Amino acid sequence: MKNNSPQKQAAISWIILMIGILLAVIGAMAAKEYRVNLCLLIGAMVVVGGIVYHLTMMKCPYCGCSLVGYRPIPKECPKCHKKFEE
Repeated sequence: MKNNSPQKQAAISWIILMIGILLAVIGAMAAKEYRVNLCLLIGAMVVVGGIVYHLTMMKCPYCGCSLVGYRPIPKECPKCHKKFEE
């Protein structure tokens, strides 16, 4: 698998999170009498999956250094100082 830049990985994780939040909101609005329905449950699982994806995939493609917590996402690795592709 080709290594993508951290900016692309961050965009993918945000898209996954937004889809999960949208599903959870739709499920919460469709629920009757505070019951958990399938759409709400799937939305919550997608949100958790997006968080796990972000935590596991946000790393330097060269040295594997974690980039979780860096805001904004750096243009080069703070450990090996190699520039990322756009």
